[in-house]
Amino acid sequence: MVEMGRRALANAYSLDKAVCTFVRRPPRISQRYCSIQLQVDLDYGELALEGAELQAALSTIDQNGWTTNFKSRKSCYLRVCILSSLLREEEVLELSLGPPREEMHEKAMDIMARNLSLWQSLPDHVHFNPSSKMGYENVAFAAEEYLDILYNEFMLRWMLVRQLRYDPDELFDVAHRILSAMLEVCAVKFLSVPRSKLIQDLSVFIASLKWVHAPCEGNYQLVQQAWKMSQQILDHILSDVPSSSHQERVQRLAALPSPEPTGHGSAGADEQFDFSWLGNAHPLLS
Repeated sequence: MVEMGRRALANAYSLDKAVCTFVRRPPRISQRYCSIQLQVDLDYGELALEGAELQAALSTIDQNGWTTNFKSRKSCYLRVCILSSLLREEEVLELSLGPPREEMHEKAMDIMARNLSLWQSLPDHVHFNPSSKMGYENVAFAAEEYLDILYNEFMLRWMLVRQLRYDPDELFDVAHRILSAMLEVCAVKFLSVPRSKLIQDLSVFIASLKWVHAPCEGNYQLVQQAWKMSQQILDHILSDVPSSSHQERVQRLAALPSPEPTGHGSAGADEQFDFSWLGNAHPLLS
């Protein structure tokens, strides 16, 4: 029961940081006023074990708190989520939401270095690798935590560009890594789905965006601009010649950049689609 209570508080804490990131507001749950403890890397079923079985499960935990018997564990990814959230509250949100201050660049660089160190310290089986044979569920979980780490860096780089007028190339690089990871996860799940089915589903989704929010609601303008952008993308897809075979789509997937490319790869995107509305529509980018 103690461990379940820790997990409930940790999950609420992590969710609070996700909401803070999206709506650009200070955290409502602060670790200054509560004790956030990393959960044991055991699944819920293992927590109910007793005696020798429980001891056997605990014996698989290494000195850093990670299991050495990885199969398909949500507990691994939840631990990563908590670690990322702790860094985001104390460091990333405080710096990106606060007013300009002295040594802002040095502090941002230090946080990004620790953010990278956190990612590198994680076990290999937690790292995002869409080409592995982990199965879609594990790939999706790993991608979610990888995106959490990337978004910490994205917020800091955007802050440097917005407040200190830094060159946006490195910001574009992070944005490209975020987009590449999302596309690779989608490719794992939808690579074998017929093109006509994807276009049909996308058309229904775009049509739904027109009425999902009423004009009086706060996200109305954001959704309307997203609808326009999605419509442009669909028009572009419909005007393109589809791949003649499944093998060609596999080859195109293999040619995608790795999760950590060396360049930002944004050339040509701004010429084709208008992204200027993001700065006004999303609170994080204001």
